[in-house]
Amino acid sequence: IVNGLLNAGFPRFPGLTPSHCSECFFHDAAGRWTDGFQKNQGAGLLLASAAQALVYLGSPFQGLNMLIDLLQHSKTEVRQGAALGVGLLAAPGLDPRDDLPLNVLLPALEGAEEKGVTMAAELALALSYAGMGEARPDLLPIFEKGIREGGLEVMGVSALAAGLVFLGSGNVELLEAMKKRVSDVKEA
Repeated sequence: IVNGLLNAGFPRFPGLTPSHCSECFFHDAAGRWTDGFQKNQGAGLLLASAAQALVYLGSPFQGLNMLIDLLQHSKTEVRQGAALGVGLLAAPGLDPRDDLPLNVLLPALEGAEEKGVTMAAELALALSYAGMGEARPDLLPIFEKGIREGGLEVMGVSALAAGLVFLGSGNVELLEAMKKRVSDVKEA
């Protein structure tokens, strides 16, 4: 996280020596992940992956390419962080009418991905498309599926993400899906 914040927007800043370079912390000269990344475990991997998006704020397309690679990583925590990173990178750096964040996250949303990665991808959509619900009705089925079919954690994240995207819209379909699901939840 510190590396991501200190080097936000500077993937290759000429004033940095190789020992301070943000990319060098995570990659060796051949582009392989270094110990600086791999020695993290659990939440550390998630946070390190997401923080990489901060480094690429000044070059969102380069950052998305890097995050696409991380979305294929074998560790769930890395895929979760990469999905969140897409939202962090897209929120300030890309035209929200663009489908890049959605296209990058679609495999994590449609596939048989672990619930943590799916929830991270939905939160990334919320960051990428906050307040654009009326202009992005294509996102509604993604959130409705999580609300209707997901476990309680997935339902909660799907509802939060949908609320951010469809903020102030009074979307009847979304309200009906939430009312139906909440009425089905047992008090215990």
